[in-house]
Amino acid sequence: MSDLAVELQQVSRAFRIYPRPQDRLWSAFHLEFIRRPRYRELWALRDIDLTVARGERVGIVGRNGAGKSTLLKIVCGNLQATEGRVAVRGKVQALMELGTGFHPDFTGWDNIAAFLSYQGVVGKEAKRMQEEAADFSELDEFLGYPVKTYSSGMYARLAFSAATCVEPEVLIIDEVLGAGDAYFAGKCLERMRQLTSGGTTVLFVSHDLTSVQLLCDRAVWIDHGRIVADGDCLEVSRRYLLEVRREEEDRLRAASQKIRKRAMGTIDRAAELYTPMLFHLVCDPPHPREDHVVFRVALWQGGEVIREIAVGDALDNDPNREAFIYDDPGFMDWSRPRKVGKRYARAYCDRGGRYQHAPWEFHVPAGRERDSRPFELEIEYLDEGEETVHVELYENPQYLRLGSITPERTGKVRSARFIIPREGGDEALEASATPADQPERLPGRAIAVGPGEGYGTGQARITGFALLDADENPCHLFEIRSRVVARIEYAFSEPAPTPVFVVCIYRADGTCAAQVFCRPDEHWRNDVPMSGWVEAVFDPCLLGRGHYSVSAAIFHHLDLAEREEPPAYHLLDRFYRFQVVQPPGVNTELGAVVMPVSWVQSHRGSSVAEMRGKQTR
Repeated sequence: MSDLAVELQQVSRAFRIYPRPQDRLWSAFHLEFIRRPRYRELWALRDIDLTVARGERVGIVGRNGAGKSTLLKIVCGNLQATEGRVAVRGKVQALMELGTGFHPDFTGWDNIAAFLSYQGVVGKEAKRMQEEAADFSELDEFLGYPVKTYSSGMYARLAFSAATCVEPEVLIIDEVLGAGDAYFAGKCLERMRQLTSGGTTVLFVSHDLTSVQLLCDRAVWIDHGRIVADGDCLEVSRRYLLEVRREEEDRLRAASQKIRKRAMGTIDRAAELYTPMLFHLVCDPPHPREDHVVFRVALWQGGEVIREIAVGDALDNDPNREAFIYDDPGFMDWSRPRKVGKRYARAYCDRGGRYQHAPWEFHVPAGRERDSRPFELEIEYLDEGEETVHVELYENPQYLRLGSITPERTGKVRSARFIIPREGGDEALEASATPADQPERLPGRAIAVGPGEGYGTGQARITGFALLDADENPCHLFEIRSRVVARIEYAFSEPAPTPVFVVCIYRADGTCAAQVFCRPDEHWRNDVPMSGWVEAVFDPCLLGRGHYSVSAAIFHHLDLAEREEPPAYHLLDRFYRFQVVQPPGVNTELGAVVMPVSWVQSHRGSSVAEMRGKQTR
């Protein structure tokens, strides 16, 4: 017998998305010979290779929509793979959704009995297992109530207790335990350890990385329908958490650009956080005469990839992603995915699309378009044929041509790059900049502040602001007790006798968490320069876990005894957003403020060890 409980080879899964109900009907009844239904394919998984040994505990992590649940449904047999080979050896017990298989009008006792009968367990053995499941669930008198009256946590208790009273050979758990309380989750983890010691294989999906690390010896990270990492739990979790924090950093940076004077409750809408950029490929004739194979499109800025699409790969046409292609049949000229060598791709070809083009869209974090570094578009393609393809960017109400791909017929995969011009051009930007508007930038460039943002009398202006990490890089995500530097870049249009710089940090509920002041006449002997920067250094930052917003201001003067807000040269109210997180592995709540503390030990009386010894005697 093989030592492998689960073996997947080159497994892929596609779903058909029908634009109209009648198309689904033609396909369901196999009436394609009467009318060909229109649909597009969404590949949720691509070329998954995974082996799990008997008795192994494997945690599967990834963002929502990455393909984790689709993979588990294929393993437990609820879905068939579109391509590839699936081998699962042993009886599978799957907890995929709360209450699956439970009758809402039956009591908890009745549902456990029904579950056991489905497993072929009857008689005295069924009675014993029923009692065991009831004891483990600790639902007590609620087992006599109909399941439809249960909360989600009670559902989780009943489902897990029933599923594990009969020891399965392969146990699959998909986020069901997230509905339970911490006490029961701990019991479940211990129960799964006992099962694996007896040879049960566990596939465990959870967004709680601590639970994955406690239970599993191995982790698999899935993203965009592919396995990104497979190995040691701590290392995979670290890489996954790093990517999550990077994405959260982008979201917070975009939120900071959009907050300004808006209400805090509106900044989480996608339209507020991201700016869409629509590109397409077109040819001079109505449709291309040849197949133009494209492997990848990517958007660069400042030497890093902001967004990219592996064209033809899993989820490349999912509109819920930050980057996707439009492949609606009958409208676009993208082909279906194809394999070219070892890579997936699509071709821009004559598909009879009404709009005669091959488009894609990037959702760029808001504020990046204001960065002085230009965007660059990269297209990776197969260089063959003789037809020229044009690359264009949509600028309402028309497309702007960025350049063309002229074939050299090398037969190789090549890359073309196109610089995206800034609105008004670089010359216009330089002409509009004055020394007061553009002070010298230092390492750790601050977010530029537009002339119309904030309010004040105007003799001085905040030209840039950023929170910097220990490496002097702008950041929106910090760990507790890390170094945080608030940098204010400023410019005065006329001398100011006693300016005061202020940084105020607010909690998400609007409570002032901290406010610091800087009077230059108290900190520097020389006069304040007409332009420059000041920094408030929090080392370490004692704020606890949570979301925060920042106000920055330059006041004419400041008297802490006054209740009224003093007149401001320039004030930016809650325009910058950041988040404080606890260090990896720390799940105990440390509080709203992480207070520095020192402990003093008393030397009076007996020690605890001595007292324990006296009690045992």
